[in-house]
Amino acid sequence: TVGYGDISCKTYLGRFFAMLFICVVVGIFASHIPVFVEFFASHTKYDREFKPTPGKRHVIVAGHITEESVTSFFKDFLHPDREDNQATVVFLATKYPSLKMQAELQRHITKAAYFIGTVYRFMDCHRTKMREANAVIILCNKKCTDPNEEDYSNITRVISVKNYHEKIRCIVQLMMNQNKN
Repeated sequence: TVGYGDISCKTYLGRFFAMLFICVVVGIFASHIPVFVEFFASHTKYDREFKPTPGKRHVIVAGHITEESVTSFFKDFLHPDREDNQATVVFLATKYPSLKMQAELQRHITKAAYFIGTVYRFMDCHRTKMREANAVIILCNKKCTDPNEEDYSNITRVISVKNYHEKIRCIVQLMMNQNKN
């Protein structure tokens, strides 16, 4: 029966069709369970939208984001001798943070946020509120094998940032002085 039993199939053919229909629907639903799981699993805390604190500045850091570069960046950017070290640092990286990086981010939980994405995607720039940011900082890989290639990659990141918001201040680390031109 369906519901309270007041409506039910009376013939064998009707009952057979109802059983067949129920089995097909359950099978179709079961085949879509991986899609639902993938959808909910893809929405992590690193895929959300950044919510800036009113009255507090934020900067976006992109490029070569590793445990070493994040630790080094925090030491410099949040140094007590700096006049204004109250800005929130928003890291925009292409991969999920390692456990070591998560621990480093936890140490600075009130001053840092981490997001998965890239400056090449306008949606990621929008999620991190790039139009409201005070600056975008592009970090380089200081251990790269080809400094020119690293510089070219960072220059294309700057171009992408400027395509999204042409008036934003962009600070970029370059390996080779001649690539500044």
